[in-house]
Parts: sequence; structure tokens; C-alpha cells
Amino acid sequence: MALDTLQFPYFKFNPTAWQNGNIQLLDRTLKGLFVDLLCLYWTRQGELSYRLAVSQLCPGQKELLDIIKKEGIIKVENGQIFIDFLDDQLAEMGRKSEKAKRAINKRWSQKKALDNQEVNTDVLQTNYERNTTKTKTKTNTKTNTKTKTKNINAKKPGFSFGKSLRALGVKELLVNDFLKNRKLKRLANTETAFRNLKIELEKIEMPVNQIMEIVVANGWASFKASWDLKKEKKASGGKKRKKPASVIIREVKAGTYKSEYYD
Repeated sequence: MALDTLQFPYFKFNPTAWQNGNIQLLDRTLKGLFVDLLCLYWTRQGELSYRLAVSQLCPGQKELLDIIKKEGIIKVENGQIFIDFLDDQLAEMGRKSEKAKRAINKRWSQKKALDNQEVNTDVLQTNYERNTTKTKTKTNTKTNTKTKTKNINAKKPGFSFGKSLRALGVKELLVNDFLKNRKLKRLANTETAFRNLKIELEKIEMPVNQIMEIVVANGWASFKASWDLKKEKKASGGKKRKKPASVIIREVKAGTYKSEYYD
């Protein structure tokens, strides 16, 4: 039975969580498919099988929904789709079926059991998720109880995009230039963004500083191993770049490469 559209015509949507979530790893086609999936999931009160979603949203193109699943944006258990932030809203309204409620409560219990572990942020977060806190209780031998509460969405202490790049061996000037590129393009320096960058850098059999020099020289604010490192970006305003990417590649292969950024 579908929701009463007069009583519940819409669900909560957090633009900030959308911009900073894993959904940004997908292209516009997959983002559009995910929005359609949200609407279908909502109208069916969260009772949506993976097979039905494929047949209604992307018939004959199951691989599209598989990509969204692979990125951890949705969960699939026993052939049923689960979208956490919508499940929370449905549960709050008391409109979720008993079977789905048990599945949600089971996941919540598992999350609470991970008391000292880092919390995994969903692709979209509701106000309920941001304001929820977890409590850790200890009882001493005299039956005294102490409660410590901390916000589950607190950032992992000590993370720095710049420090993490330096830890990979990237030179200071390259770090600074790369961060400037990200700032100009208004990209958040999150731990997820760094982790994805590190994975891509490790796919290329070149010293990390040589790769980063090409990245910075092209004005890139991120990097994919599939990108053409030999492709040169034309300088704007009539300014000539000191060393084009193609020259760097040639020098590396010839063993004569000398960076303009470091000794």
C-alpha cells in the first residue's frame, strides 16, 4: 500500500549531504537513476525488491543499478533494497511494515555495537542522524555509573588533506599548488576524497611527485588513473607553462627528468 500522498507528499532531502556523499562519485545519468529510485522507494514505503527496481527504472540495464549498489549508496539484503535515510523517516512516521522495521532495528543495533569505531556516513543524512548521539557506559566495582556521550558525526580527529599528501612523499610546493586548485574548484578536502586520490595514484607506475607535477601543471583538482597524462592543457591569458606534461613523460622514460618543483 502506497503512502497517503496528501499526508506525506515529500521526504527530507539534505543538499549538503548530497554534495559531500559518495553519490558524487557517479555520473549524471546514475545520479538521475538514484533520484528515481528514491521516489519509487518512498511511494512503496521502503518495500522494494532489487528485481522490481531494475524492471521499472532501468529494464535491460541492470548494470547501472549494480554500480550504485557497488558504491555502497544503497544496501541489498535478501533481494530487498534498503536506503537508510528514507528508512529512518518512514520509521519515524510509523508507516514501515513490521518486517522492514525489524531489519532497520537490526542494523541500528549493529551500529551501536561499534562503540569506538569510526561511523560510516550515509550518502544522505537526515537531521535525526546528525543529532543522534551514542552513549558509552561504564560501571565500577562500587556500582557507580559514568556516561560519556559524543556526537556520532564528529570528524575523525587529526585528519588533514595536506598532511596526508605529504605522508605519501609529495613535496610541499606541489601540495600547496594542488590544494589551491581544489579551493578554486570548491572541492571539499575530505578523507574520502584523499582516499580515492591515493587509490588512483597507486595505479600508475610513476613516482608520486612526477604524477602530481603533471596534475598541478594541468590545473587538475583531482586525478583518475584513466586520464591521459600526455594531454597538455593550454595556458590561459597568453602565459606559457614552464614544463608541459608531454615533456615530463618523455624525460621520465629517457631517465633525464628533473622536476621544476623539487631537487
